Amino acid sequence: MKFVCLIALIFCLTISTAAAQTACAERSVIVQKLAAEFKENPTAMGMDSGGRIIELFLSRTGSFTILVSYPNNQSCILATGQGWQSVGSRTNL
Repeated sequence: MKFVCLIALIFCLTISTAAAQTACAERSVIVQKLAAEFKENPTAMGMDSGGRIIELFLSRTGSFTILVSYPNNQSCILATGQGWQSVGSRTNL
């Protein structure tokens, strides 16, 4: 029984790892695809301490993508989803 549970755990971890793979490409390719296929456009951005640019792309329907761009022009999608909602203005921080 323990062997079956161990196999099931390994199987679940393998699926999680495969699903967690990140999509990366040149920034311009990803930006064009987000606009054409999902009607998502850049809405917010910032730079982290490592010089990477983090961007939020939103559509009018609430779909979103969070993109990280590296100094070498390589970009990777960190997250995607539905139902994005703004919760306040910057003055409330």
